[in-house]
Amino acid sequence: MIHKAQPATTRVGTDTGLREYLAVRMDLVAHPTGGRQAPMVFVFHAAAALALALLIFALDVISPLQGAVAVLYTVVVVIAARPGSRSLVLAAGGICSVLALTGFVISHGSDPLGSAAMRLGVSLVAVLVTSLLSAGQISSARAQRDADARYATIFDAAGFPIWESDWSGAWRLLQGEAAPGPELVQRAFSMVRVRNANHQAARFFGYRARTEMIGISIARHFAAGGAVSLEHIFNKLLQGENPVEVETQFVDITGNTLDAVLRISLPPDSHGWDRVLITALDVTERNRAQQRLAESHAELTHMARVMTLGQIAASIAHEVNQPLSAVINYAKSGRRWLQREAPDALEVRDCLEQIAHNGERAAGVIAGIRELTRKSDPVRGEVDINRIFAETTALLVRDLRSAGVDLRGDLARDLPGILADRVPVGRT
Repeated sequence: MIHKAQPATTRVGTDTGLREYLAVRMDLVAHPTGGRQAPMVFVFHAAAALALALLIFALDVISPLQGAVAVLYTVVVVIAARPGSRSLVLAAGGICSVLALTGFVISHGSDPLGSAAMRLGVSLVAVLVTSLLSAGQISSARAQRDADARYATIFDAAGFPIWESDWSGAWRLLQGEAAPGPELVQRAFSMVRVRNANHQAARFFGYRARTEMIGISIARHFAAGGAVSLEHIFNKLLQGENPVEVETQFVDITGNTLDAVLRISLPPDSHGWDRVLITALDVTERNRAQQRLAESHAELTHMARVMTLGQIAASIAHEVNQPLSAVINYAKSGRRWLQREAPDALEVRDCLEQIAHNGERAAGVIAGIRELTRKSDPVRGEVDINRIFAETTALLVRDLRSAGVDLRGDLARDLPGILADRVPVGRT
């Protein structure tokens, strides 16, 4: 009987095992031992190397192989190198060299130099070379561990999200593709897996611990419009650009949308995109602040427009009020002249001319305000001061007489004209 649920359980178990394994590796890198093993391990390897050296010395002295056994001291050096201590390796090489010389003296001290001496020389050279190579390898390994430790410290202590991913599957899929399409990009990115992540990255996506990110695909966190960003990233990497920067949107495990600027880098030791370093700068609050600022700016612009319309309406009411009042007054005067028993045609004609003139003034005021709102240049022309005074006096004469005011003007008739905009001069 076939159980279909078994493969899913196996897959879950595999993913969990992978995460636990990588988490242990992360802790080992983040908390290195500096190349020193536990004291018991060190003592065990040192004792085993010493016992083997003494055994080889005994075989060299009592065996009839005439110095051929001394080459086995290289095994002692290899065993001493297991704890990763240069001092133990060099000490083992020196002790083995002394034991080899001592065994040669005991076994062949009185014999003339011959093949036994040559075998001793070869053995000493082998011990020396093995010791130096082992010490050098230990130094290189220690330097690599120190570099990994510094990398892990910086990686974990950074105040912004960083994670390392394996993009080798995407690299193999995209080989030979100059410009992959959206579907191929989605397939490629679904093959990307997180290898390592710091605490800030886990917090950015809403995870409780960084180990929860290991082994997952970040594709699940890309927002709906993230396909364009992914296509841009892959195209730039395929073109050889390194690093690549792009702004995109993510969705955390709670469904919140996050804005981030990504920087995708390929380390020098990356082969086939097997190590891709991604750093993210969270710009969610910055973008929200910019959006709020844009909304506030739009509201201020709207309020400014409303205030401008109010000022224009008040200006129109103020400026047009005088010519309209004059039109009403002249219309009333014309009607009275017509209602007399002997209508005075000349007075009526004068009233009609004044009505037409003040109507033109009102139209000129509206036209001037319209030009003002269009920010057009003012229309300047020659203005007669005497005429402006006469027109203004004609508007006020009836009001002044009703108030008992007698207005008289004494202006020179040969006053020169001035260059000005007639509408605002008439208003003032």
